[in-house]
Amino acid sequence: MSLPTSKPAQTSIRSFFQSKPPSYAPPPSQSKQSAQAPPPPPSNGPPPAAAESRPIDIAPLPANLPREASIRPITTADINPLRRINALLLPVAYPDDFYRGSTDPAAWGTTSRVITWAHSGEEPKVIGGVVARVEPMHAGTTDKTVYIRSLCILSPYRSLGLVGAAVDNIVAAAGDVKTVSAHVWTENEEGLRWYDARGFKRDAQPVNGYYRKLRPDTAWLVQRDASEPSPKSHTASAEPRPVEASPTAAVVNLPPMLPVAGAGPPKATSRPPARAASGQSYQNQRPETEWNDLPADMASGLLVPPKKGGGSEPASGATSRSSSAARKKRDRSYPAAAFGAS
Repeated sequence: MSLPTSKPAQTSIRSFFQSKPPSYAPPPSQSKQSAQAPPPPPSNGPPPAAAESRPIDIAPLPANLPREASIRPITTADINPLRRINALLLPVAYPDDFYRGSTDPAAWGTTSRVITWAHSGEEPKVIGGVVARVEPMHAGTTDKTVYIRSLCILSPYRSLGLVGAAVDNIVAAAGDVKTVSAHVWTENEEGLRWYDARGFKRDAQPVNGYYRKLRPDTAWLVQRDASEPSPKSHTASAEPRPVEASPTAAVVNLPPMLPVAGAGPPKATSRPPARAASGQSYQNQRPETEWNDLPADMASGLLVPPKKGGGSEPASGATSRSSSAARKKRDRSYPAAAFGAS
């Protein structure tokens, strides 16, 4: 047996650390991909998002409405002023879903209207609105009614036929309905007079326990035939009276307040407390002697942007520090009687 004449080449240590090429599964065939692909959606109309963004068409409005007035569907930009007007005039609080549904054509957006007024040289301002929906008249029947959920307008713009025109426009958009109905608090004398003058009839007895936070908790169910037009005496006249600019309308249409720097995240809004029954709850005064419109001197500070420092003059750093120190000192001053000292 002969020995090898030369040594075999020694394998380098680097060969143990060489990476192996990855192995991939073969790609699926083109036929298999086409078999698993979902079927295309049916092309029957626009997608839901496009349908919701489509503007709502309304019936023609009376030709004798004041030229400054406008009645149209509610948009998202109208929610804040409409919420403020409802909180000012109505004794009940409405949830967020109530206002979101008033702008959604799939909910009750087609049967809700906002009323705006444009004074000379100013942008239109929200002054009122009507939120309604179509629902069955009674359980187990196909007859439907336009049920008015909220109805209000600022006092300087009343007696112009605006709310009546909005209700008639909603009824025209509702289609095949038998009646127009609403619940009215038994203490709302002005509201009841408004419905009575427009052909609404009350039930024989009020509904007990309708309101949870009002006393009394009773309400009248009022309704009229939807085919009956509003009385002509309560529609807009050919020569409406002049209306001065309302400070209340300017205030309720202010943009939402921006959060203060360093104040933390905004707190969740809470419902306003229920108001006690009062004869002044529904602005029951004549338009020329309105008590519920803010005086101009009270609203002037709300209609201009606040100055730096919150005062009439720009606040300096020294003034801010001194006022802060004085406020802290004042907060630490307790009455001696609280500790039993003489």
